Amino acid sequence: MQLTTAESLHVEVKNRFGVLPNFFRLVNDPQILANLWGFAQFAYLDNPLPSLFKERLFVYISRFCEVRYCIARHVGFLVGLGRPSGDSGCAVQSIDEVLALVRRPLPRGEGLQPTLAQCEACEAALVKLPAPDSTMEQALFACATHVFLQSPDAARCLCALQRALGEPQVQYLTVFLAFVRTAHYWTKTHEDLHMEEDISELLKTHEALGKCVLNDPEAASSVVSAYEALLEADRRKGEFLAMLAHELRNPLAAIRNAVQILMRTESADPTVRSASEILDRQVGHMARQVDDLLDVSRISQGKIALRKKRIELVPVVNHAIEATRPQFECLGHELTVTLPPNPVYVHGDAIRLTQVVCNLLNNACKFTDNGGSIRLTVQQEGEQVVVRVRDTGIGIAADQLGRIFEMFAQINTSLESSRSGLGLGLTLVKNLVELHGGAVEARSAGIGQGSEFVIRLPLLAGLPTKPEEHSVAQLVSTITRRILVVDDNRDSAKSLAMLLKMSGHDVHTAHDGLEAVEAAATLQPDVILLDIGMPRLNGYEAARRIRERQRHKNLTLVALTGWGQDEDRRRSEDAGFDSHLVKPVDLAALTKLLAQSGTG
Repeated sequence: MQLTTAESLHVEVKNRFGVLPNFFRLVNDPQILANLWGFAQFAYLDNPLPSLFKERLFVYISRFCEVRYCIARHVGFLVGLGRPSGDSGCAVQSIDEVLALVRRPLPRGEGLQPTLAQCEACEAALVKLPAPDSTMEQALFACATHVFLQSPDAARCLCALQRALGEPQVQYLTVFLAFVRTAHYWTKTHEDLHMEEDISELLKTHEALGKCVLNDPEAASSVVSAYEALLEADRRKGEFLAMLAHELRNPLAAIRNAVQILMRTESADPTVRSASEILDRQVGHMARQVDDLLDVSRISQGKIALRKKRIELVPVVNHAIEATRPQFECLGHELTVTLPPNPVYVHGDAIRLTQVVCNLLNNACKFTDNGGSIRLTVQQEGEQVVVRVRDTGIGIAADQLGRIFEMFAQINTSLESSRSGLGLGLTLVKNLVELHGGAVEARSAGIGQGSEFVIRLPLLAGLPTKPEEHSVAQLVSTITRRILVVDDNRDSAKSLAMLLKMSGHDVHTAHDGLEAVEAAATLQPDVILLDIGMPRLNGYEAARRIRERQRHKNLTLVALTGWGQDEDRRRSEDAGFDSHLVKPVDLAALTKLLAQSGTG
């Protein structure tokens, strides 16, 4: 009787191991079974590393898998219930030798240092791998396990392995670890996988071994440790991004202030005017990149909060158009806008939706050659508001449409491409639209055929709310304020003071927290623009002391800082600040705030 493909493969597996593990009985599809068996042969059984070394390492690493099948089956191979690494010539081990292996703790933290030192001390790669249970085997197993678990010490452990084993053997080890990872995942996704009778009997007969294999605390702790490591890495990433944003925003603030001064200074030289406009655009671009980087990080951590209310969508779109108009004019693009004849309302955050439309318009500008055409359409379709941005740009290949919204995705990463970016704008669009209960999709007929991005948001029915009593234009006044600018970045403080003096204000500066408290008591300013991260006394504490000594009833205290996360804003409010502006400050926003100060 002729065997089926699966039956033939089962015979081959049994001939190699001496037994047929249930691991290979689960697959009905012969192609999947063949590929799984082929990978096992390539990465594990026929791997040039010594058979006993591989089998002992398989057992040691499998302690850290919460499903106990792998460690139990491979313990069986080690003691002779089958062939270790499928090698009939490999020596088997005693129960005591296996017990010593599975009881061996994994060194961590400071305890890992001697292990790393032993591997790093190797003057040349090991020609022969160490004997079982030797100190060198223990060191190699510990480093390999940290690499496998991707612990915080994984990078250094990998370097130590490269030092001790040399590049060829490290590559063999890496392939072997990849198969162990596959085996662990396979067992975790197949709940119907049970231990074989010979293994169950072994663990019952040898009670101490059974306890170690079935109840190893490393199995549970490794999952917890991995989760804690991920949380710690995520926390550190957030702190790094916040610090990076702060350090970038400080010089950007001084540059933007200087540019605004140049633009407000009458100059007959068209070169100066043109250079100022270029600087202003590029500073705005850098500021948006910093904001996008932080926003994507906040969304991924679930830390972004939308301030939703009933809003009319057309003003949001108009604000986005005005914000991106300089880029359109610079590149010579023609923008065609079609808006609905009647107001359409959504329940949303106006600032975030403006950001969404800005990102789509910026994206269209970036990926359309100079002098191109871009069409922006807003219309009501049933119970949805649909926003479309279509361009005549470079288009999107069919195989890239599915990943265009992924973080750091780039349409063209070649060195010849002039269309740079972090690949965050569309990720942010997708996340913000979905947080509004909407959806976004990308369309393109292919390379060179342009592209279209379509946003769909739920329409909010009902009567419009009463409009705001004052427009921005009404709020901007020519009232002169006495302003104290406090910043330890002297260029930033000086340039902002110059800019405010050009608007007719009486401006003074200070450069640390203690100086700010003293100057506030002496000058009695109407408005204090106060940095947060400063020497001698930080901005939060300076604000508290200023409030305690405050004699000016209508003093407006504004945090003007590179720290812009929600927690930073909350701390500002708790310290007594009236407003929190993030560097580089938008002059229109600051002008509006100054006009409103002292009116409450």
